[in-house]
Amino acid sequence: MKQTKAITIDAETYHADPAYSATDCKTIIGKSPEIFHKMKYGEEKLDHEPAVKKAFRAGELCHAFTLEPDRAKKAYGVCLSKATKAGKIQAEEMAAKGIEPITSVEYELASNVANAVHDNPIAKKLLSKGHAEASFWKTDPETGLSCKARTDFINGDTIIDLKTTGEGGAELIRLLKAWPDIYTTYKPLII
Repeated sequence: MKQTKAITIDAETYHADPAYSATDCKTIIGKSPEIFHKMKYGEEKLDHEPAVKKAFRAGELCHAFTLEPDRAKKAYGVCLSKATKAGKIQAEEMAAKGIEPITSVEYELASNVANAVHDNPIAKKLLSKGHAEASFWKTDPETGLSCKARTDFINGDTIIDLKTTGEGGAELIRLLKAWPDIYTTYKPLII
């Protein structure tokens, strides 16, 4: 069986690729094919509730600080409250330098999660080498559709999925089993 190799690319390039992702499939099944088409091809943006946006943001920061700490140090910076004039100015200056402003609360949460994960000896060993945000592509043999997947972290033959919410790992296992060449090459692990 031909092995599927992981490649490391930035998130923007991955998301810009037109191949179908797990999120696309969840949208088709959970919403409708019509909503999927509008979202995929730019006719409509799915607007999440503020609480959901906040959870996505927290997850994004926790992933960055835990799995890509060097990138996170360069990409994010604590900013004064943007509700103040000084905070707005500081945020604009940071953005001009390519630094994404975050609140001290966001920084503390992401740092605490990263520290807790790296304080665990097993997690620390697993995350000590490998590739964060590894991406895969394949063509589905039945439909001919180009498909893509993005893992949190790969260390050797182990795929590591960092969960920052109550969600379980069953979805990861389902997705990997749908790609037998990945599932037989890599071992899934949820931390």
